[in-house]
Amino acid sequence: MDIPLKAKIYCTDGEAGTSTAVIVDPLSRILTHVVIEYDYYEHLVPLDHVSQTDHDSIKLDCTKEELSQMPPFKEVQYVGDEEYPNYMEAAWSAPYVTSYPVETQVVAVEMVPAGELAFHRGDPVRATDGQVGHVGEFIVDSDSGHISHVVLRKGHLWGKREVTLGLDLIDKVEEGVVYLNVDKKAVEQLPAVKVKRHYR
Repeated sequence: MDIPLKAKIYCTDGEAGTSTAVIVDPLSRILTHVVIEYDYYEHLVPLDHVSQTDHDSIKLDCTKEELSQMPPFKEVQYVGDEEYPNYMEAAWSAPYVTSYPVETQVVAVEMVPAGELAFHRGDPVRATDGQVGHVGEFIVDSDSGHISHVVLRKGHLWGKREVTLGLDLIDKVEEGVVYLNVDKKAVEQLPAVKVKRHYR
């Protein structure tokens, strides 16, 4: 079973947005959730709800209404001045005092389940001696739910080739970057794989 990112989503009652990320348990290497953007919101959808996939689409066993009720993937938080949070600062200019609002920033925080990692299509992949490409799709064993390979989107538009990376080649994932335990030459020697998708 392939788990494509930026793929069309179909519920039992029609089309319902696109996939934007996947959530992985790094210890068991099991894919636990697919993040789906529907009606301007992203939702955490357990893998159990995925009934069928191909290279460009994912079918769910729920309705669009049920999808909209699933937990949000992002939570908006308001961050203000650490020294003077949530109230007005005072500026003295004798003999007057003037107040002005503390500057706040709106931050969208990804609500990744504790101990798990979020992968997005396009995340950079780095070999031991430099970047080699970006995350494409995931290949998942449909019986066990274990991720067997990551499809690496390598190169540029002209002469682009794609290869599959076994999980044994992944050293770690930190801050949206996938680090490999092999060099560029080893990646070049990996077999190519054809991934059928519409041009995006």
